[in-house]
Amino acid sequence: MLCIMYIAIVVFSPSPIPQACHDYLDLSQSQGKRWQKMLQHEHEQRLRLEEMVEQLAKQHSSLEKQARKTLQQSQTAINHSANDSTTSHSEYR
Repeated sequence: MLCIMYIAIVVFSPSPIPQACHDYLDLSQSQGKRWQKMLQHEHEQRLRLEEMVEQLAKQHSSLEKQARKTLQQSQTAINHSANDSTTSHSEYR
């Protein structure tokens, strides 16, 4: 008897399951579009950051080369200055 009552309830009452499925489908589709936009934004941002890091690395490398060159020129100038002063002192002796 309980089984017959259950069947009567299921068969004759409007089921909320199709509406719930439809609501879930709508929600998942709208959320899917939202997630897709978010992922696209994240991807574009990552590409921009990668480009910035590459540019910074190139600038850093260039600055290091320039610093080494300047340091070598300074050391060369100091050595020449020291040699010139040594030579001039020995000429007076």
